[in-house]
Amino acid sequence: MIHIDIETRSHTDLTTRGVYNYAQDPSTEVLCICYAEDNGRIRSWTPSQSFPLQLIDAIERGDELWAHNAQFERLLFDYVICNDYDCPRPKLEQWRCTATLARGHALPGSLDACARALNLRHKKDKRGAELIKLMSIPPFEHTPELLNEMVEYCKQDVRVERMIHSTLPPLPDHVWRVYQTSERINDRGVLVDVELARAALPLADTEQGNINEELTALTEGAVTKPRSPKLAAWVHERLPDRYKPVIEDASKKSGLSLDGSRVDELLQLENRINEQCELSRVVELKALASKSSVAKFQALIDLADDEDQRVRGALVHLGAGQTGRWSSRGLQIHNFPRASAEGEDFDKLRADAISGRLHGNVMRSLSKLLRPSLMAPEGKTFVSVDWSAIEARALPWLSGDPRAESVLDVFRAGEDIYMKAAESMGPQYDRQIGKVATLALGYQGGVGAFQAMARGYRVSVDDDMAQRVVRDWRRANAWAQAFWGDLEMGLAGAMTRPSYAVPVGRVAYRYEAPHMFCELPSGRTLMYPFISRDVEETQYGPRFAYTCIKSSLVPSGDKPWPRMQLYGGILCENITQGVCADLLAHLLLRLETERPYWPCVMHVHDQVVLEVPKEEGPSACREVEQMMSSGPTWAEGLPLAAEGWHGPRFKK
Repeated sequence: MIHIDIETRSHTDLTTRGVYNYAQDPSTEVLCICYAEDNGRIRSWTPSQSFPLQLIDAIERGDELWAHNAQFERLLFDYVICNDYDCPRPKLEQWRCTATLARGHALPGSLDACARALNLRHKKDKRGAELIKLMSIPPFEHTPELLNEMVEYCKQDVRVERMIHSTLPPLPDHVWRVYQTSERINDRGVLVDVELARAALPLADTEQGNINEELTALTEGAVTKPRSPKLAAWVHERLPDRYKPVIEDASKKSGLSLDGSRVDELLQLENRINEQCELSRVVELKALASKSSVAKFQALIDLADDEDQRVRGALVHLGAGQTGRWSSRGLQIHNFPRASAEGEDFDKLRADAISGRLHGNVMRSLSKLLRPSLMAPEGKTFVSVDWSAIEARALPWLSGDPRAESVLDVFRAGEDIYMKAAESMGPQYDRQIGKVATLALGYQGGVGAFQAMARGYRVSVDDDMAQRVVRDWRRANAWAQAFWGDLEMGLAGAMTRPSYAVPVGRVAYRYEAPHMFCELPSGRTLMYPFISRDVEETQYGPRFAYTCIKSSLVPSGDKPWPRMQLYGGILCENITQGVCADLLAHLLLRLETERPYWPCVMHVHDQVVLEVPKEEGPSACREVEQMMSSGPTWAEGLPLAAEGWHGPRFKK
């Protein structure tokens, strides 16, 4: 086993162009490599020396190569080191990543933050940021003294990543196979419409300027930009009292929020919120300017390969550490706008954008062009298949409660789960209420969760009715309430019996101080780092409260690490989304081994996108739908269904 870290310099900006373009740029050079075999002495190499035989032997033997964010080191070997120096090319299967290891245990992926969270004896050297500015970014400074400092900084990174590796439990072998498959998907990348992206930028800039100018005039100079924190206060002051709660949010420092769902709700009320047109128009301008997706066109241009116009490296395995789901970086394909132009509508909008004659609602039109800016190459087509209501299926299955079988039977019969949910709650509810309730309330959500989801689906009910919906959904789904409580009791019971697996439904909790583990049906575990039990006072008397550190909230300085409370709803959400991640992982491995001629080029949440020969699109779509409708052996009894489409451009 080799632990390794590489420092480089380049005229290419790593942050904007991405690691794939960075590694392939001719100006990219290695400054030093530091490495250690197992727990041995950390050695260093600089380009003035012969390439180390110890590394060559390790690569030829097939030893594991561990690095933090190993994609960087892997690509540096592939594109720079193996071409410029007498070194064999490591296989993808040899690489292991301590950032992935950290995320797989619900810890920060950043080397510095992970070391702080674990309170390791070795920490990342703060001098490194200054050295990188001096030596790695133009104009370069390169002196023997600076190089010596860089080598010591690089050695310290090896110490830290090696300590992370030795501190955390290992990930199962099948998780590393998924990591390797994910990297192959990243290596393929997805073709993008660079011509369209370049045409979109000046249109967006012009429209943004027009929006700012109009907003300034309407607010008489009080607000000059739609993203100004002053805008929420301006709108709140002018809203009729009965509508003010729409944008009130106690979780915000200002107490107000103009996020997308709240703006959408205000737009539905625009004929009633004010007799004057200024307020309605200001809200509309906020909605238009919030089409931040247009900024993705610049990222699309920056990240596209200069030769083949493919964007690579968008997927982050175990990116959502508390569940194991993927996240995305760079192009951020996981939060593309849902609306997209199709067919003749797309052709017309694209032609208008290319010619610079896009009229009307420019921001909304550009937003609709973003998804189809990802496209299949000539002679190929996209095949995209998505699981149907996967979380609504996985949750009752995970509970193992016989009462949940009635919900699963709805799926098995191919009936409409949202209509059935409404019917089970009472005759006064329609399908849309049933849909929002099913999506919002399964994780112990209350009125706030229901109303937030309702805004997204443009369902408007008052809080009294929302309270009745919550009550009636819980009554009709008593298995869910029982499951939330069982999960809390299972967690509590595990803490009193270290190393003993406490089963709850189809999962089990196991406490190995100082961390709690949840064993999923797939064999993968979720970790709750540094779990603690404290006594808190409630209106019903004292009770135990369980918390763990939250990796996404990195504290500044030496402040204590922020903690998240563990209760039935969040535990339920974690395991449900964890199972969804494991189903996707299983599918990706199957596709890679059984259908390598239909390569997966990206996936978004529960949706996979393959690139196949155009004439095979219909048959490939049917076959992948069938594959996704039959789960792994560990998911026996979980009813699955999938639906797909095939076409030249990406859509929902």
